[in-house]
Amino acid sequence: MRISFTTALVLLCCLAAPASQPPGLLPPSDEATRAGWSESLRRERAGDFSGALAALRPLPRSYAVSLRQGWLGYFAGRHRQSAARYHDALRLAPGSLEARLGLLLPLLALGRNAEAEQVAREILRESPENPLAQARLAAALRQQKKFADAESTLSAAIKSYPTDVGLLSELALVNAARQRPDAARQIASEVMMLDPDNTVARAQLGDPCLSAGFADATGPAGAGWRGIPAGFATNGETRMAATAYFGGITYDHAVYKESGWVGGVDGWFAPNQRHLFEAGVDYLDIVNSGLPDLHQVEATAAYSYFGLPQLKLRLGGHYIATDDGPTDGGWVMFGGVDWFAGSRWSLGLDGCFSRYPDFSSLLDVVQVTPRLSVGLAQGSDWALRGDLKGYWIRLSRELPGVDGEDFFSGEGRLSLFWGRWSFAGFGWAGRQSFAVRNNGYTVYNLAGEYTSGYGAEIKCALGKHVEVGLRFQREQFLELYSNASAAENVFLATIGLAF
Repeated sequence: MRISFTTALVLLCCLAAPASQPPGLLPPSDEATRAGWSESLRRERAGDFSGALAALRPLPRSYAVSLRQGWLGYFAGRHRQSAARYHDALRLAPGSLEARLGLLLPLLALGRNAEAEQVAREILRESPENPLAQARLAAALRQQKKFADAESTLSAAIKSYPTDVGLLSELALVNAARQRPDAARQIASEVMMLDPDNTVARAQLGDPCLSAGFADATGPAGAGWRGIPAGFATNGETRMAATAYFGGITYDHAVYKESGWVGGVDGWFAPNQRHLFEAGVDYLDIVNSGLPDLHQVEATAAYSYFGLPQLKLRLGGHYIATDDGPTDGGWVMFGGVDWFAGSRWSLGLDGCFSRYPDFSSLLDVVQVTPRLSVGLAQGSDWALRGDLKGYWIRLSRELPGVDGEDFFSGEGRLSLFWGRWSFAGFGWAGRQSFAVRNNGYTVYNLAGEYTSGYGAEIKCALGKHVEVGLRFQREQFLELYSNASAAENVFLATIGLAF
């Protein structure tokens, strides 16, 4: 938008300036000059900034030509030349605000931040609420690590221009620099709602540090480091992240189950902002008393599409290989859709179909899971989010030791994001059997009945590429074969890497 707006502004000045315009500001109106100017505009619209500059070289020197050369030089990556041409324009029109605003661009690109700060403050003395000057002053302050001053400048400016994408984009960058990934991501999501093609917001949402904290867990069970951020996007670059996890399992009041451990790795790969691929492998080992031990491997793969406005579409599958004969060879197909109604809340619906071909006779399981996520509150470096989820699970037939064919449950999660840290508490109640959780990664495939659960987790980003976490969860269930009311405790440690 900035290119076309500025081009139109310069063209309007050249074609509609009054006759009293001081000499040397506008190019001559002869046919050759008009042809060169038009050719420059045509090449700029085609994205050929170097060609647009070349078309201006034969034109006589004037303020308008120097101003346009400064603008095109910046987008052509010739920042020193751009700054020189803006200075030429200012020598011809010392009071020009547009030339000084333009000069800020190459100064910031060259890292001449103190000079850019001085120019921006001069502009604001003459035009105190100029949003471009405020945004570029904040950028100069941010690049000098004067984060508090930058945030103060932006906060004051946004009161006057609440939907200005330049100010909001710069505020997202300041929050990212201050190690507030959730706040930065939320502001960038708001910018994307206002301007879906905003390149700064796309880059912010594609930053691994803001993809956060490398995929928030959305359910109370399983490894809990899975899923992709709601406003996921990249700036066209390839992005990827991987998480490894390991933990122990203990049982209370169980007749057969004694202990166990679980470990695995999962990750995602995004070649661009529209397509995302996920995969993971999980290993589970449970020691039983009086029954054979359980050794189980589960594999998951999924694909997500982000190309539709405010929507995310997802499709995937899950496979189980285990010592447990009835569930060995079981598989799941799952799919879902999310609708993002702004950065504050989203709605989603998942559907799963599971089949266990060797469960004495064929067993099919259908699951429908509606979801709601709401941003409850937000400060300068913190945000509070609530998530609700419901489950309806339908078995194709009744099973021994399981009461009925239909199972209903609901769960909730409260998450606090504070700087580099995130904290969450979660819980659920109802009845579940063969539940598919954690975006398809976890299948509670034993023919038992789970009745409730709760837990908590803490995560910390150690930089832009590493995040660590600890998680505890406890679930109540009726043990198969013994019908004992037992509890399972899972302790997990995780480490995530983003590239």
